Amino acid sequence: MTDCEETTGIDDPSTVNVPVGVTDPSDACDPIEGSDLTDSDGDGLTDCEETTGNDNPNTVGVPVGITDPNNPCDPFTDGSGCTPIAVDDNASTTPDTNVTFPITDNDSDPSAGGSIDVTSVDLDPNTPGQQGTFTVPGEGTYTDNGDGTVTFDPEPGFTGVSTPIDYTVNDNDGNPSNIATITVTVASCPSPIDSDGDGLTDCEETTGIDDPSTVNVPVGVTDPSDACDPIEGSDLTDSDGNGLTDCEETTGNDNPNTAGVPVGITDPNNPCDPFTDGSGCTPIAVDDNASTTPDTNVTFPITDNDSDPSAGGSIDVTSVDLDPNTPGQQGTFTVPGEGTYTDNGDGTVTFDPEPGFTGVATPIDYTVNDNDGNPSNIATVTVTVASCPSPIDSDGDGLTDCEETTGIDDPSTVNVPVGVTDPSDACDPIEGSDLTDSDGDGLTDCEETTGNDNPNTAGVPVGITDPNNPCDPFTDGSGCTPIAVDDNASTTPDTNVTFPITDNDSDPSAGGSIDVTSVDLDPNTPGQQGTFTVPGEGTYTDNGDGTVTFDPEPGFTGVATPIDYTVNDNDGNPSNIATITVTVQTNPIAEDDESLNNTVNTAVTVPVILDNGNGPDSDADGTIDVTTISIITAGAIDNTGDGDNDTLVVPGEGTWVLDESGNITFTPEPGFTGDPTPISYTVDDNDGNTSNQATVTITYSANPIAEDDSSLDNTIGSPVTVIVTADNGNGADNDLDGIVDASTVSITTPGATDTTGDGDNDTLVVPGEGTWTVDESGNLTFTPEPGFVGNPTPITYTIEDNEGNVSNEATVVITYGDVDSDGDGVLDSDEVLNGTDPLDPCDYNVTDITEVQTEPFLSLDCDGDGVSNGDEVLDGTDPLNFCEFVTTNVTLPQSLEFFNGDCDNDNVPNGIEFPLGDTDGDGTPNWLDTDDDNDGVDTINEDYEDVDLGDGEVDPIGDNDPTNDDTDQDGIPDYLDVDDDGDGILTTNESPDPNNDGIGFGGDSVDSDGDALPDYLDINNASPSEDDLEVFNAVTPNGDGDNDVFIIRNIELYPDNTLEIYNRWGVIVYSTEGYGQNGKFFKGESNGRVTIQKEEQLPVGTYFYVLNYKKGSEDKSRAGYLYIQR
Repeated sequence: MTDCEETTGIDDPSTVNVPVGVTDPSDACDPIEGSDLTDSDGDGLTDCEETTGNDNPNTVGVPVGITDPNNPCDPFTDGSGCTPIAVDDNASTTPDTNVTFPITDNDSDPSAGGSIDVTSVDLDPNTPGQQGTFTVPGEGTYTDNGDGTVTFDPEPGFTGVSTPIDYTVNDNDGNPSNIATITVTVASCPSPIDSDGDGLTDCEETTGIDDPSTVNVPVGVTDPSDACDPIEGSDLTDSDGNGLTDCEETTGNDNPNTAGVPVGITDPNNPCDPFTDGSGCTPIAVDDNASTTPDTNVTFPITDNDSDPSAGGSIDVTSVDLDPNTPGQQGTFTVPGEGTYTDNGDGTVTFDPEPGFTGVATPIDYTVNDNDGNPSNIATVTVTVASCPSPIDSDGDGLTDCEETTGIDDPSTVNVPVGVTDPSDACDPIEGSDLTDSDGDGLTDCEETTGNDNPNTAGVPVGITDPNNPCDPFTDGSGCTPIAVDDNASTTPDTNVTFPITDNDSDPSAGGSIDVTSVDLDPNTPGQQGTFTVPGEGTYTDNGDGTVTFDPEPGFTGVATPIDYTVNDNDGNPSNIATITVTVQTNPIAEDDESLNNTVNTAVTVPVILDNGNGPDSDADGTIDVTTISIITAGAIDNTGDGDNDTLVVPGEGTWVLDESGNITFTPEPGFTGDPTPISYTVDDNDGNTSNQATVTITYSANPIAEDDSSLDNTIGSPVTVIVTADNGNGADNDLDGIVDASTVSITTPGATDTTGDGDNDTLVVPGEGTWTVDESGNLTFTPEPGFVGNPTPITYTIEDNEGNVSNEATVVITYGDVDSDGDGVLDSDEVLNGTDPLDPCDYNVTDITEVQTEPFLSLDCDGDGVSNGDEVLDGTDPLNFCEFVTTNVTLPQSLEFFNGDCDNDNVPNGIEFPLGDTDGDGTPNWLDTDDDNDGVDTINEDYEDVDLGDGEVDPIGDNDPTNDDTDQDGIPDYLDVDDDGDGILTTNESPDPNNDGIGFGGDSVDSDGDALPDYLDINNASPSEDDLEVFNAVTPNGDGDNDVFIIRNIELYPDNTLEIYNRWGVIVYSTEGYGQNGKFFKGESNGRVTIQKEEQLPVGTYFYVLNYKKGSEDKSRAGYLYIQR
């Protein structure tokens, strides 16, 4: 429905749908009666019903409120899941005849994995328990068969529609459905009445039972008063020519006998509904077929059957894309093993089959754009490469089977195929079908049995009708009616035209004929009217011989309003009403076009047939042909050879170029900034008529440019005036295509006011600083308040050009003398120029300091390290670096930024380390000391994941927090503990970092017992022995981590040592120097002596060791036994 129909509730007779009152024109679900029938979740309620809670009387389901249109279990749900959905059922039979029919086939369970239990049908839900039978007295008995079907046994003599009965059915979880109904019609047929004229009798439609005396076969129970039900046999009229029949558009149902597929209920009189997007109707591409013989190229049109339903729209044949799934426009496409498709740029495609390929090629996709650049839907191209000829003609229609299946002509036959058709159907193609008209009603038998029109005959079928009944479809109460056919004629302005109107009329009754003297030009007025006048258009006169003369009124052009007429047959039966339409052709109208205020030095394109300020180009009796636009300004030339001027070069300005889509583009010469001279063009319509001359005007406009201004080092306390349009250090304000208007300078800084009422802010008062004023000449003056000795806060302004275009914002800076307002040692003027804040003591560039730093800078602490800037200047430390200060000079609270910082990068924040001072007394405070306990392992590396040998795992990778690592659990974290393992031996004496790289654990630290835990973290609870050496006599090299090697605790204290091990026969089985270093450990294996082989495992038993070591300058030795046990 149109917006007008919805907002007023008044019907527009030019549309199909009728409003039901005032509804919302922006809500497709209002009114609910005509809303879209999409049901996204398949629960039997349309999306509109679910989102509004309103019931659509045209559907079975009834909503229970607003529910989720994407959830099949909403509203059909209970505690155990979705409830099943039962749908009403209908059946029909004849009197005294039982009928068995399914009732659960259309029922469903929307829950995941759910199904219907066909054994659970209850024919009386209002009675407790499951009822398998139900009787309606005087009508019949219903019996559930336990398999999803029900049998109805009508009582003798009963006819009509039975009283509907209720039933429910359970799902596989035992959930009962809603209540649905069963209705049976017992019809006494046949009856010839066909109320809606769709070729099915009312009896056939209400019962679904075929009447063998008629041609059409019902497809179930349908509406006998709806010519669009069933859709399969409905009328094929397509009023708006968009590829969908009127019935498809008004019902939203698809007719499988047509190519178009509806997308819901749409307007059958609007070619752009539903084919539309934001910029108008989208073009419609239709599938194409072609055929050829082996090894033979074939060129065929693919855009001839494509269309653009928008007004004045056309197909751009240069825009064919043979692979829509690949970005960009693809002009070729190859199917390996079949052949290559090539777009020729003129609406045709050439297929080059591969040598030897035959058969139906794999269909390929394509799209094409309309003249507005809108892409079409995807259509297909199919080519058949056939090996013909063959003389077989199965259906005897004059085309061989090969010609029909391939569409390729066999030159040995007379008839020429019109495409791929059915070789077993003598009525396909309809164009070449047999012209037999058995009932003489003006429609061939093929036209009546198929409902398709044969363009070689005068009659037009109205659907499938009876080829043996001359009164079907042409009948009234007294017999066959004559058939009047619409007529058309054309003329030129102010010229009479006489034309026949009864030549194409006929009388299908036997021996009937048309009475040419009985033409009635106004069937709605009683009697026979021989003349009819349409005011403002002209007068129609019947000449009594089957012709009519139309006399147009002076000056009238266009398509006249069609008028009605009837004519009688020789029996006096009046025909149907037909129409007469006369077109008084006119020239197309080209409207002036303009594109104004474009950016300077850019190309500008104008689609001249569109509305560019004065309306689109138009043709009252046809369409505009964009390919015929011609530039007629002197000097224009035809570069393409199509007879239309497409190029005009204007020296000193630029070049105008016209393309085939009607776009005129002006490209200015480099440096040209003015407006080009307007040009003229004409355009033809589809009849070849040429329009008036229209003008194309293009203008350019550039915004003015305002430059920043400054006036520096002025006398303190004096007013300062800046001529802002002049060059004040950055160039003068300017305008590329005009001049700047000094009277339009406007202060844009917040707080500025317009005191003169001219729309420009001319005054800004800055409390504590002074007042800015601007005059009509663009002079901006700052007057400081008495006593103000600083620099005023910079302000901004804009200016307009002579065309009223507004510039960018520019900044005005005024400074007084070389003062340093914030005491940071940098003059304010330098801070302004270098981008720092002249009023922020902590915002300055060190390299800009030229003055002695003073208050307030000296008393502040810019870096938050607790030392005032003044003390840091005296100490020679950096006031902007909180990691650089003298600790004893901390007099101010330190900042959170300092406490959260980590100046020595040891993963311990300054806030933890600063209070500790210098724990190792090395002169470097902890917050700057990388080794806080001076044990040789950097603080950042005293961070371990696992140092507990008890779990069999050790891991030097920590959590980046040294404060939570305390190996000996003495309350002192390792990074501050001089004896990390608490074994009484200082960490520095347990060789934690022999190579002095600060890594320790995970690096080269000494591990005397080879347990992967370095000595400085390996707790030793044994009693000290001589020279702190402790020998573990047992060696159990079984890989369990305990005594896998011969352990001499603290051997690392005496690196200058030798160890020899002998078997009981005195044979050396192991010898090394520097035992306990660099992986030198005895593991129960020989390292190669005498007859013992290297790395040979030694047997279990007792062995003897001799250890020689140097303690200072003293040579010492130890000897004893050890025992190997595996």
